[in-house]
Amino acid sequence: MLFNRRSMFKAGAAAVLAFPTPQIMTRAAFAAAPPRPEITNGGFYRFMLGEFEITVILDGMRTFDGPHPTFGADRDAGEVQSLMEANFLPSDRMIGQFNPVLVNTGTDLILFDTGNGPEGREFGTGQLASRI
Repeated sequence: MLFNRRSMFKAGAAAVLAFPTPQIMTRAAFAAAPPRPEITNGGFYRFMLGEFEITVILDGMRTFDGPHPTFGADRDAGEVQSLMEANFLPSDRMIGQFNPVLVNTGTDLILFDTGNGPEGREFGTGQLASRI
């Protein structure tokens, strides 16, 4: 039998049709990932920077009006709106994340920013104390 591009395409199509799509999707849905016991809190990200251990903590997220003038204050509001629309982003609402950083030098713990505190919880922020 002569193999060429057309015969290979037909063989590939026949192989795809031989396996029902729902069966393939079901097997993929039950694929297992190994547990990661060192991760106990999804509200932070930890990495090493030289000898320092850096922990970025998600204090929370909040939706609010913007992005102008919070971002792009030195630009015209219409220019910021056009930029947002060109990048398929909403021009009147935005989501802000608050991420305090904890640095462990080995002898000291240094916290940059203390988050939004208890008064921020009504807006979805203020999670630093529970995540630290």
